[in-house]
Amino acid sequence: MEMPKVLEEHRWLQQLVGEWKVVTDDGEGTESISSIGENWILGTAIWKGGEMGDMESVVTLGYDDAKGKFVGSWAGTMLNMLWIYEGYVEGNRLVLECEGPNFDGTPGMSKSRDIQIIDDENHRRLVAETQDKNGNWNQFIETKYERV
Repeated sequence: MEMPKVLEEHRWLQQLVGEWKVVTDDGEGTESISSIGENWILGTAIWKGGEMGDMESVVTLGYDDAKGKFVGSWAGTMLNMLWIYEGYVEGNRLVLECEGPNFDGTPGMSKSRDIQIIDDENHRRLVAETQDKNGNWNQFIETKYERV
């Protein structure tokens, strides 16, 4: 078996590597993103305070050249489910789509997406959206990151 090639998509992810200060409307925290070789990244985040209390999460991201998509996962203390991502890049935005719980209080699942937006080398944002029954995307959180 040959080692996988490092593609431009893998290099795109490397701009996320580093130490970040995290700011939301509901608290502050830190995120540390490291490389797993050149093909994957691993992020761990911790938030303090806020409406939901202290929270932790872990994200993995890479690019699957056989699928032609970015792939990854997210797990956190705020939900008892593993989010499985598939996505693509549009300019300075990495759009990661998945299925998650309805956030409108109704039972069931809906399409969701987390969008990483690179504003510059030291600032980025994560916008989380869910799709309603009419196909409209509704933002439910925006998180700001500043490189430490």
